[in-house]
Amino acid sequence: MKKLESNAWWPALVANKDSYSLRELGEMFGVSAGAINTALKRNGISRVGARPGPREEKSGWPEGKSGGANTGRGSRIVSERRLLPWADQLGVKSDSELAELCGLSSATVARIRRSRGIPGVGSSASSIEVDRNVNSGTETFAWKVTLASGDVFVVCSVNIENATKLALAHSEDVVALERVGMLIV
Repeated sequence: MKKLESNAWWPALVANKDSYSLRELGEMFGVSAGAINTALKRNGISRVGARPGPREEKSGWPEGKSGGANTGRGSRIVSERRLLPWADQLGVKSDSELAELCGLSSATVARIRRSRGIPGVGSSASSIEVDRNVNSGTETFAWKVTLASGDVFVVCSVNIENATKLALAHSEDVVALERVGMLIV
């Protein structure tokens, strides 16, 4: 079995060991409280236990956003707690990098980032660009544009030449341009 210390998120767990209970740390990182306690002892790391009595709600999210209500079986709040140690990196690092660090899918990290109104790395203000020279009745096509950052957006144009101009006006980092299909107006 893989030891907890070998995970990419181990340094974040150690950094937060005195700020959260073992149960909270277990929820954040998707392991049991006992496994965390054993791993800390195995590495000779001591921790300050939480004081007895009711706890105050902790919030590591900007502007005091604590992650909202617990829905379903609590999977969303657990996912958000797992991302909490890296909350300041949302919009700075790519969703896939953060997902690898905290053990979540990149789609989950993207959902959490969007729910907080944080734009993605290299994201743009507009996701669709339309060729202004298109006349009604002219065959117009949708073109999928992929950037080096992995972001994707759509341009609408009559031909590949105009689609390329629109894509390059939007971003210099275009790596692919693919015709998706004809638009029906």
